[in-house]
Amino acid sequence: MKLFRLSLFLCSIPVLLAAQMPVSLSEAQQKLRAELASKVQSSEKKNAAACAEADGWLFFAAEFRLLSLGRFWGDDAPKVSRSHKPDLADPIPAIVDFQNQLKARGIDLLVVPVPPKAAVYPEKIVPAFNVRNDDAAPLLHRFYGELRAAG
Repeated sequence: MKLFRLSLFLCSIPVLLAAQMPVSLSEAQQKLRAELASKVQSSEKKNAAACAEADGWLFFAAEFRLLSLGRFWGDDAPKVSRSHKPDLADPIPAIVDFQNQLKARGIDLLVVPVPPKAAVYPEKIVPAFNVRNDDAAPLLHRFYGELRAAG
């Protein structure tokens, strides 16, 4: 059992080290993020929950906000969260705590992320965005990695 724990820990080291490194965004990713931030501001001024994009596609303004924020967990969470309690802004401790509560009852937590529609179809927002060359949600993948490393 100790060998298993050690190997699990050693396998987590690259994820933990990568979590500390900033994500560098390509020019296309920066452009997408800026466009999303602009649309968030516009939709908030209009008090709109959705944004109409190319070909009549509708996107939730909240997912635009999520993808435009940058890091929304860890030390950055209180800066971008709308939580009234900054100490509760980070989603990772809440998810890990919930997992531990379930584990104590013999239940496994299965987290199945559903990507934001804007991350799947970014070309509907920025037509020049090439999904074959760039990831529309690199920070979400970083978040998932840190969540995985946390347990």
